[in-house]
Amino acid sequence: MAITTLTPSRLSIARETQLIFASGVSITTVNPLHTLFSNATLGHNVSAMAKNVTITFPETPVELQSFMGNDSNNFQNQMFERKPTTRPMLTATLVVDEDESIETYFDKSATAVTGGYSRYQLGNDQGRVTDVLVTISGVSSGILNVALVASEMTKLGDVRISGPDSHWEQDVQVECLPKNFYWEFQD
Repeated sequence: MAITTLTPSRLSIARETQLIFASGVSITTVNPLHTLFSNATLGHNVSAMAKNVTITFPETPVELQSFMGNDSNNFQNQMFERKPTTRPMLTATLVVDEDESIETYFDKSATAVTGGYSRYQLGNDQGRVTDVLVTISGVSSGILNVALVASEMTKLGDVRISGPDSHWEQDVQVECLPKNFYWEFQD
């Protein structure tokens, strides 16, 4: 029996995936999304590596409406009724090596505590709208950028210590309106 080596397809090779959280990003056609995020002027940029990234694109569901009678081709009179477009969503596991990376997007007014600590609370009305960019780089060239602008962070998940490499992981979920969802490929 001959032994053959398999060359992995382009999709099966691990990619470097980075998430950037920012505020005040203005979307224009002058620059690619990653440049627009690096030029954000409000708030602060937080960058983190991520894994288990799932980007749910918006969908426009339709419902079949049937009417009496036939059309000119003897098919029943029918049409699609468009339903509201669903909201885009990003879920990911952040690989973090420092504290206070995205907490300020849930509670922008941390309480100062004696001893040099900052205390946050989730669920108050002090959260801020955030802009999120997902950048996935290719093997030799090519970049995929996905942006959720004016989005809400709806989940800040459990903190998990990943082992002796001193980083920790945390799940996040971000949602935005369909009109604030962008993606682009490097040509």
